[in-house]
Amino acid sequence: RGDSEHKIIVGEFWEVLIDTPYVLMGLLTFWRLPSLIMTIYREPSVRERRSWAALHFLLVFLDVFFATLVLIEIVTLIRLPTFVGYYRDIVKHGKGEVIMAKTEAFYKAAGFALWQLVLDIIYSWFFVVIL
Repeated sequence: RGDSEHKIIVGEFWEVLIDTPYVLMGLLTFWRLPSLIMTIYREPSVRERRSWAALHFLLVFLDVFFATLVLIEIVTLIRLPTFVGYYRDIVKHGKGEVIMAKTEAFYKAAGFALWQLVLDIIYSWFFVVIL
């Protein structure tokens, strides 16, 4: 009699419970929110939408981490031209079909430039110790 209606309501309630963390993650993506919304509108399946929300949430933390690396490079001013050069080269010669190619280029360029900055610091420290 009323069992099928209860199953539908319980099913919908369960879907809301599953979606709640993904909605919260989506709202916490800040500057990536417009990109997330565009992606969600394009994806037909709920599972894909949830995975994109989780991915954008993770990318916010990666953005903060790599932005901190770039800030270190900007403050030191030693490897800023290296970072800009790497970024331009990676974007210019990057793969055409890569999703979020500029984000990937930013991450790679920041990592390369910071690695060279660390090597510069180690080398200069080594040079000072030897003298």
